[in-house]
Amino acid sequence: MLKIRVDNYSLVENITDPNGDYIYPNGAVDDGSPVRVNIYLYDNKGKLYYSETLLTANFAEYADFAVDVKPGIYTIVATADIVETRNGRVIFECWEFANSSLLEEFTIDDLGYIGYHYKMLGVHISTMNVNNDKEITIETESPGALINFLFKNVTDKKIAYIGYMLEISNYYYDVIAEKSVLIEEPLYDGFEVDSDYTGFYNSIYLLEMRNAELSWGTFDVNEDVIATGGATLTVLPGGHKTVTVDISTNKMVSAQLKNSSEKQSLSVKSLKSSKSNVAGKR
Repeated sequence: MLKIRVDNYSLVENITDPNGDYIYPNGAVDDGSPVRVNIYLYDNKGKLYYSETLLTANFAEYADFAVDVKPGIYTIVATADIVETRNGRVIFECWEFANSSLLEEFTIDDLGYIGYHYKMLGVHISTMNVNNDKEITIETESPGALINFLFKNVTDKKIAYIGYMLEISNYYYDVIAEKSVLIEEPLYDGFEVDSDYTGFYNSIYLLEMRNAELSWGTFDVNEDVIATGGATLTVLPGGHKTVTVDISTNKMVSAQLKNSSEKQSLSVKSLKSSKSNVAGKR
């Protein structure tokens, strides 16, 4: 018997928003949005031997699996993502686990939703020789990063909307190659400006990318352009960070502002409407 414990807590443990607050405090996610944990066990020919899915209430709960295996060499893949469920059935997801019957064809496909912080993804892959009963604990790691896009010093009263765009988007993650594959399809998002706040942000999960072109603009109530700007963005696995744009100078800055006047102009409902190119206890 091979007993596998999947630990996802370190995946999200220290991720914060621009105000310094934990995005997943103590591993928590919203009610009705559990963490889906998949395991896949492959034989030495890369064929699927066993798979199973468990739902945990948060990232701090272990997912425990017990698999009856014959002696041999196996590759273990574990994944963790956030889904929405109703009556125990998944009704919304940001990722599709495709072609899992063969390890060499296994991909994790982006379904095209912005997803915000509900799009967090964790992956683990390892190979081991199993000769007798064994117990192992594995941790999932992020193949990309959660990026906070913060637009601060929004003081010009003519600004009604802020929009931004990345020139490329997630496409899929190649599991055996441990490689992110991107597509040349722009990713768009933005904010309606609330005059009670001087800063606006959201969080978007991006796979690994280097020197991607980022552009942004401010617009008035007639959707006419007030100003535009641009920079390059690099996203590394596990490199969660805040990208800050100072609207008063229209430039990207390195400082991370922690200011209560910043507002996250998002809601859970916006997860579904925004497309661009969501065990034992610790």
